[in-house]
Amino acid sequence: MAVRFGMKMDLKTTGLNAMRSRVRRVDGILAEALLQEALKDAAGIMWTRWKMIVPVDTGAYRRSIHIEVIQGGGYSAAVKIGTDINKPPYPFFLEYGTVKMSPHPSARPAWDQTLTQMRRRTREVIEAGLKDAYR
Repeated sequence: MAVRFGMKMDLKTTGLNAMRSRVRRVDGILAEALLQEALKDAAGIMWTRWKMIVPVDTGAYRRSIHIEVIQGGGYSAAVKIGTDINKPPYPFFLEYGTVKMSPHPSARPAWDQTLTQMRRRTREVIEAGLKDAYR
């Protein structure tokens, strides 16, 4: 039986509707690159926090935390922050606990602690990119 550790967490920002229309006026390739840059930059905030608070025994879990850019298309982009350790699913056991071990979460607390910063950073990078595109 294979168990995969994964969390789906969406970063939804408010107040970006006006900015979205400006992004759509920018070339599709440039818009996608700008969105990827913004999301990757914002994800780095959570990545840093997660690595700071993750429980450490051997350090393998901490080293496995990474950011992966997922190719979007046109006006979409996504990044994934996660770990590729799944045999055994040690990160899952730590995050949620087991019958014999209480949970020691780190991914969700890192998300909760950095969400506001990630939203702000996403907006800053997009605004800066749009200013550069219109120069």
